Amino acid sequence: MTNNPLNVRTFLIIIMFTLMMATGLAASRPINDLDITLAVDTQLVLGVDRDTSEIVHLFDERNLAVKLQIRQLVQTAHQAGKKVGICGQAPSDYPEFAAFLIQEGIDSISLNPDSVIGVKKRIAAEEARRSSAR
Repeated sequence: MTNNPLNVRTFLIIIMFTLMMATGLAASRPINDLDITLAVDTQLVLGVDRDTSEIVHLFDERNLAVKLQIRQLVQTAHQAGKKVGICGQAPSDYPEFAAFLIQEGIDSISLNPDSVIGVKKRIAAEEARRSSAR
């Protein structure tokens, strides 16, 4: 947990732990935000080490199990009035993953500098699609 000068607290979380304790964590008063660390979470959910060449092909943040856990975490946090951010390579590399995060209501996405413009356009298009579907 980190504090900034404005006393805003953010929890860097690992999805598996958070899903076990999500209600309690999300409802905790000192916590303002939850941040998903995608690479670590993917490794834990899939049981795959992304640095081991023999099994690196199995590492994929877009795996359904990872996405289901992200969905559950976002829903739980939002029910408790908390925001959820995500850091990781996938939103920068895979347009469909960025769209999935927007569909799930993620509040913030960290991106690589070289992908910001393209991803912002995809996010704007997805948000416009969601607004027109309502």
